[in-house]
Amino acid sequence: MIFWDNRARLMAAIQKLPEKVRTVIIMREIQDLKYEEIAKTLDMPINSVKVYLHRARKMLFDFLKPYYQRG
Repeated sequence: MIFWDNRARLMAAIQKLPEKVRTVIIMREIQDLKYEEIAKTLDMPINSVKVYLHRARKMLFDFLKPYYQRG
């Protein structure tokens, strides 16, 4: 039950991300594509892929932090 709650929270948080950021995080973390594959598919430099991934992870952390804070 906890697994499904966490999964639902994560998917809801992913849906809140801006489109490009959401696309990159899905391609990397769910579809398991390499940076190079993402860059080629989206026609963007690899450094842009890395920046979008960093932003996505930060935003997801911020969205989900309230659910996992202690105290």
